Amino acid sequence: MTALLAGGALLAGGAPAVIEVAAVAGPALVSPAAAPATVDALSPYLPQVSCDPTVKSGTAGLRDLVLSSFGGHDMGIVRACSVGVRSEHKEGRGWDWGIGASDPIGKATIAARFLDWLLADGPAGEQDYNARRLGVMYMIWDRRIWSSYRAQEGWRAYSGPEAHTDHVHFSLSWSGAMKHTSWWTGVAAATDYGPCPTVNGGLVAPYDAARTTPCHIAPVSPPAARAARAGVSAAPELPFRMTVTVRAGDTLAAIATRWASTPDAIRAANPGTGLRLIPRQALIVPVRSAWTRYRWRVLYPGRRGPAVKALQGALQMPVRLRSGLFGPITRDLVNRLKVDSGWRADGRAGPGVWRKLGV
Repeated sequence: MTALLAGGALLAGGAPAVIEVAAVAGPALVSPAAAPATVDALSPYLPQVSCDPTVKSGTAGLRDLVLSSFGGHDMGIVRACSVGVRSEHKEGRGWDWGIGASDPIGKATIAARFLDWLLADGPAGEQDYNARRLGVMYMIWDRRIWSSYRAQEGWRAYSGPEAHTDHVHFSLSWSGAMKHTSWWTGVAAATDYGPCPTVNGGLVAPYDAARTTPCHIAPVSPPAARAARAGVSAAPELPFRMTVTVRAGDTLAAIATRWASTPDAIRAANPGTGLRLIPRQALIVPVRSAWTRYRWRVLYPGRRGPAVKALQGALQMPVRLRSGLFGPITRDLVNRLKVDSGWRADGRAGPGVWRKLGV
């Protein structure tokens, strides 16, 4: 079936041109499973924490559904671990649907209709009904972003380094990516938190099973795990060391909190240190990340030096781009992270950005 839409161009006789496109009404999309009485919950933000660039079944299902019903072209699901910054593409949870925003037919009658269908109310007034049933975590299109974890705000301005005017980006929750949501099963899926991140932002083992309890970011080193199984305590293993100056009134607990260390680790690194610390005394503080020394530093475009290079490393920029100069690429990556976090894209990287990067 086709739909006829009046276009802006004129035929030779002055009559308006008629453009024929495939009909793309939302009801044409039929779920393979009956909808449950209670729809799936909106997903929290579950960023990439592992590197597993294999196509997940739910992501492929979304791709096939969209391309067979709406057309456009496939711009890829997976991305190599060495390409760009953190992305759900690297876990097989992201898909780029090639369709141009500058084409009024593509935008007005295809992409916009599908996106509106995703966010339409359900039979009982459930908001964002089909996005929930398919497990959409966020999508970016034509300088705008919608995310399940900020769904009440609807579409928001997106100022990331790529405008997404030639494609729609979809990132799926783990339930959506693994084809566990009600669109495929007929049963509302519990939130699947997937692999748990580490406190220092390092990559973890790929997804191997659903995890329905939130992650507590408290990594345990292999020696500590062995000691726990044996019922004995083990000293904390913090691989990096930095030297800090004691402030007036400082305690070991305060220093440990400020620098993401532990009092026991500080005592072990400073034999003979008593309970009373002397201002200006230098302490060795073991930390989990070599970049922790910069976690209170505010950086902005034009700055250069080791702190900027550390920031570029935390952003997972390719080694060849870690110049130590805070230039346009670094600014755009910082802004993308801030927009995804609901913050103003002002190009500055402060303590909040360092924390988001796991430092």
